[in-house]
Amino acid sequence: MIRVIREHLQPGTDTAWSGCNFDFTGATFDGGDLARCDFRGTVLFTGATFSGDIFTFRDATFSAGAVTFRDATFSGGTVDMRSVGSWATPPCFDAGVLDNPPTGLLLPPPIIG
Repeated sequence: MIRVIREHLQPGTDTAWSGCNFDFTGATFDGGDLARCDFRGTVLFTGATFSGDIFTFRDATFSAGAVTFRDATFSGGTVDMRSVGSWATPPCFDAGVLDNPPTGLLLPPPIIG
């Protein structure tokens, strides 16, 4: 399923879904690759579970809409957000996640300015 979504979110795709909202609420991911995807709508991972294998957002862009990982569970795998291309607004996590990410959640370094 993730492969099909990824294919429709690549820049220049004939049947682009980039402007769509995606609701993965409660979904379970045991790996996935959303590299270079172009998200222009709201993306919800509320209550999703990321377990096993690697889930990457390498060079993905989130150019509009909210992105939330509230109530998400990160266990037994790696979710790599270190090289997201851009966020229109920072993603939302539960309190404390950004200060003390669970094992396997790889976040970009904080911007100090």
